[in-house]
Order: sequence, then C-alpha cells, then structure tokens
Amino acid sequence: MFFPSRPHSPVSGAHAQAQLATATGVAEHALHAVAELTELNLAAAAASLHDSRALFAQMMGARDASQALQTLQAEAQPAAEKMVSYARHAGEIGVQAQSEAAKAVHGLINDSLAQFNDFVATQTSAAPAGTEPFAETVRALAANMHRTHEKLAKVNQLMLDGCQRQVAAISEQFVPNGAPVKPVKAKKAAAAATTND
Repeated sequence: MFFPSRPHSPVSGAHAQAQLATATGVAEHALHAVAELTELNLAAAAASLHDSRALFAQMMGARDASQALQTLQAEAQPAAEKMVSYARHAGEIGVQAQSEAAKAVHGLINDSLAQFNDFVATQTSAAPAGTEPFAETVRALAANMHRTHEKLAKVNQLMLDGCQRQVAAISEQFVPNGAPVKPVKAKKAAAAATTND
C-alpha cells in the first residue's frame, strides 16, 4: 500500500492551523470570561456577607420593631442598586465573551470561503470543458451560505443589543432618578470586606 509523504496539502495544513488558532483563541476568551465572572461572584459574595453582618448588627441594636423595620427599609434601595450593578457587570462579561467568539468564528468563516473559492478555481482550471456551470453553481451555493451566516450574525447582534436594553430598562426601575450604578470592583470590595471585619 502506498502512502504519500505529504498527506495534506499546504492549503489544508494552513487552514487546519487557522482553525486550531481560532479554537484556542475562543477557549482563551471563554476562560477569561469565566475568571472574570468568578471574581465578580466572589466579590459579590464577600460584599453580601459583610452587608448581612452589618445589617444583622443594626437589627440587633434596634430598640423596637419600628426601628428594625426602618433599618430594613433603608437597606432596600442600596441592596437593589447592588443587584443591578451585579447584573450589568455579569451581562457585560457575557456580551464581551460572545462578541469575541463571534469575531473569531466570523474571521474563520471568511477565510474558509476564500480558500474554498480558490480550491474551486484551481479544480475548474483542470476540469474538462463544459463543467464551468457546475463550478459556478458550487460558488453560488458557497456565497449563499456566507450571506446566510452574515444575516444570522446580524440577528445574533440584534438579540444581544435587545438583551442589553432590557437589562438597562430593568435597572432603571431600581435606580432612583436614573443615577448611574457603578459596577462593583472585585478587589476593592474584597479588600473593604476584609478591612471592615
């Protein structure tokens, strides 16, 4: 049995390298997003624990039930603002991760289409006469698939934008007078929680 010394063409080898680089890049972005989300969750948990401890101390120091109720009411708005801040920050992490993955996949699809068209052109030049209509049909199918991908990417972006608008609209209900809510910084919140203990 005969095995060729170069089983893959340089074009397919380069394409495989590009696919590997894209997959590695997407995985790195995903891991970075998971790390950011984990850091955010740890900071939120530390801040929540600290706030709960402080609220419990205030509740225990209340003279009567009405003062305890006032303490709870006073803490409702800041707690809602922290929840909105967390949701915004977590949403930003997710949107950024999705955006990076979409860019990588989109680039890979564009490269694949270009290589496919080059392959069809090479094969067409060596094909017998009369096969040009078939080659044009194959190119048209590839172009249609590419346009379909472009439309799906636009729909995906519209859905992400809608999600961000919904989070913003929901946050407007919790934030008084449209005041901006700053995201909780993980290291500062953790440091504040440990220094106040």
